[in-house]
Amino acid sequence: LLFMINEAHKRSMEFHAWLNPYRALNHADLSIVSQNHPLKQHPEWFVEYGGKYYFNPGIPASKYHILKVIRNLLNRYDLDALHFDDYFYPYKIAGEDFPDVGTFMTYNTSFTNIEDWRRNNVSQLIFEIHQLIQEERPQVQLGISPFSVWRNFEKDPLRGSPTKAGQTCYDDLYADILLWLEKGWIDYIAPQLYFPIGFDLIDPEIMMRWWAERAHGKNVYIGKGLYRVGNSDRAGWKDPHQLPDQIIMARNLDQVQGSIFFSAKWFYKNPLNVIDYIESSLYKTPALLPAVRNSNLKIPSSPEINKAKRKRKYTKINWSSGDNTSDAYYYVVYRFSGKSRGDLNDSRTIQYLTSFKPTKLEFIDRKSRRGNYYTYVVSPVNRDHIEGVPSDPITLKSR
Repeated sequence: LLFMINEAHKRSMEFHAWLNPYRALNHADLSIVSQNHPLKQHPEWFVEYGGKYYFNPGIPASKYHILKVIRNLLNRYDLDALHFDDYFYPYKIAGEDFPDVGTFMTYNTSFTNIEDWRRNNVSQLIFEIHQLIQEERPQVQLGISPFSVWRNFEKDPLRGSPTKAGQTCYDDLYADILLWLEKGWIDYIAPQLYFPIGFDLIDPEIMMRWWAERAHGKNVYIGKGLYRVGNSDRAGWKDPHQLPDQIIMARNLDQVQGSIFFSAKWFYKNPLNVIDYIESSLYKTPALLPAVRNSNLKIPSSPEINKAKRKRKYTKINWSSGDNTSDAYYYVVYRFSGKSRGDLNDSRTIQYLTSFKPTKLEFIDRKSRRGNYYTYVVSPVNRDHIEGVPSDPITLKSR
């Protein structure tokens, strides 16, 4: 984990630690489980369901163990976020009830309905993780990547979506995502909209807007089913334009800050050559990381370009931090053709993002053309990805 975090930060990438809080064993073979595993140490914390083992969300000791693990991660590692996906209570299996009636009878104090009690169990975990982060490492985000549908309109005409999902976050996984957003317990959502446009049960075009309108000011990243491109029988996934169209659709919503693709290995597999296409068309230029909403971090002060060298094959610039040296977490270097500064909002002008907590404040430009004038600007960014005041521009002529 330390290696992965360091390598991500060297490349100005956040590291979000993906956890499934309740899933303990993805099969039922206890013979291969270490004697030190909680399944062996505290079997009373767990339930078997569908041939798999889960922490029982209704047992307080289960929750305390999960919080202990998270505290350990927060204290030992320089994480940027904790990330949970759709695995809370497991997806329901026809004809098999989740075996927690005894737990409900033992630990319930105020609920008459076991389903409300289950939802409260998950919400209490999320709330206590939120509190733990605020106590230990408040710069760490908490993100949720929920199943695509919170609740169908049929079950909830006031707040449900116009969908016909077989299972939903609220009614089956007992994850009340909207409550967590309303209370401010989470920092972003990435709903898993792994369906083609126009799918009659769950249309991603409708659901992108539905989630974006209910984010309560938190960041929204649309989950894209990259693994389904060319590999799903559903109409639409055989079309190489399906994924690019969904990316464009998400970009056209002001409340959406980006996309998350599942999973990374499919970038290398490049189904239907779609990665080549989006790289050459939709992801041609760098982009800054989305700013964390409601940040209370200081805005970093302006850096100063204090040294510039023009060589035959490259241009090198160095800069120093402003007065608040600890407030700049990394820097962005912009380059403009000509003798004046242009628009910093034009992503084509981004030349370089330093590593997080850089040890060298320098940039070597090996793409400048001989005989041309270029103007450089360095901008500081804090850990919540909010830019400070940029440096004064400096203009050089390439030899």
